[in-house]
Amino acid sequence: TIDDSVLPASPDDAPADQHPDKLPAPAGIKQSVGRGGVNKTGDVKAVQTRLKERGVDPQTAVAGVLKRLHGAFAFAIIFRGHPDLMIGARRGSPLVLGYGSEGSGGEMFLGSDEIGLAPLTNRIAYLDEGDWCVIRRDNVQVFDANDAPVTRASGNSRWNM
Repeated sequence: TIDDSVLPASPDDAPADQHPDKLPAPAGIKQSVGRGGVNKTGDVKAVQTRLKERGVDPQTAVAGVLKRLHGAFAFAIIFRGHPDLMIGARRGSPLVLGYGSEGSGGEMFLGSDEIGLAPLTNRIAYLDEGDWCVIRRDNVQVFDANDAPVTRASGNSRWNM
């Protein structure tokens, strides 16, 4: 869930794209918006809204949003107007960085596990609990849960495809 300070006091005060009747949900997933937080796909809407409200660069916005998220997640965010930027984060769920081969035009990848990245790259690094990363076409910066820059060891995947 997301910290309720990001959400309106009641569903009736919600912007149209956060109102319970407007949230898209896969079949069988019930949405709830209000003081208790947002569930399932509503989390995505709440995070999107919070990022838009902040009016700052994407990296600063994500750092602020991560402080308000609770529960398990792993995600990647791309930003309109920033074609060479992707930000990933994890808490309670795995997230793996994949490094493109030299001469590949500077590719970087994110995946939920090593085998998912195997067709794309042999060089990987696991993010630790609470880590988040800022990925550009040819480099990556990793931060821990306290936003301190860290280095995570990379190695060769055990899965060669």
